[in-house]
Amino acid sequence: MSRTDGRAYARHLIDTAQHFLQSAVADYGPMTTEHRYYWTAISIELGLKAWLSLVGFTDDQMRRTVGHDLAIARSLAGNEGLSFPDAAEPVLALVHPFYMQGGFRRPNDVEWPAALLAQTLPFLTAFYAAISNKIAAVPPESISGPATPT
Repeated sequence: MSRTDGRAYARHLIDTAQHFLQSAVADYGPMTTEHRYYWTAISIELGLKAWLSLVGFTDDQMRRTVGHDLAIARSLAGNEGLSFPDAAEPVLALVHPFYMQGGFRRPNDVEWPAALLAQTLPFLTAFYAAISNKIAAVPPESISGPATPT
């Protein structure tokens, strides 16, 4: 058995997570608060998967065990040493049911509180920066995580 060194994929995922989060922050004219939550949900998924990749999960393993389930991704990442920011929990709880349906479907009767998202975005920014720094700092010989067949 060998472990997968997923640093390159983790780097791609965290960079993409940060891009989606910036899309949620930016004011692109007609973008609604719901759109911002959707971009944030995508970024959370990618951020958590970046960590899972770093600790050895392959893309195939993540597809089979996580899919788009933010709760499973958070739980697995937590089991692998990653602490999701407490301040972002309410946003995750709000977006999770819609994200599990393959994205945000309309119509819905959810009130998407702009203030909650605005106060959460800085915590997610710092969270992704910490993951990014860890990716840069982890030497290949210290990669740990689920073993994959050789």
